[in-house]
Amino acid sequence: MARAARWRFNARRSQAQRKADRKNVILLDSGVTKQTQLRYATALAQLLPVIVDIGHLIDLDEKVTNWIQQRWEAGDSLHVVSDALCGLHYFEPWTRRGIPTSWSGENSSHHLALLLLRIPLSML
Repeated sequence: MARAARWRFNARRSQAQRKADRKNVILLDSGVTKQTQLRYATALAQLLPVIVDIGHLIDLDEKVTNWIQQRWEAGDSLHVVSDALCGLHYFEPWTRRGIPTSWSGENSSHHLALLLLRIPLSML
């Protein structure tokens, strides 16, 4: 097996070269691709009507948790809920760490979905 190419830090570039390289890069957008941003925005559009007039972060957590439960009962795809929560944090960073119950509900839905996909041992 061939050795992996070693990453090299090019310290010999001048400040002007680094400045030119970084000119068109927006740091906030560099971590998430345009396609992912579009996916987040599409999923967040479904959540926005629920959270329009929120007065406090606790109210936000409660309403988002109820929305996740409604989406679960409606049989929606789990990635829409995940993308909506990630989009909420991406586009509204002040919500980070503010909706723990919602994330807990989202994680529970993934665990339950995996359990439903398992083959029962009694059928083997």
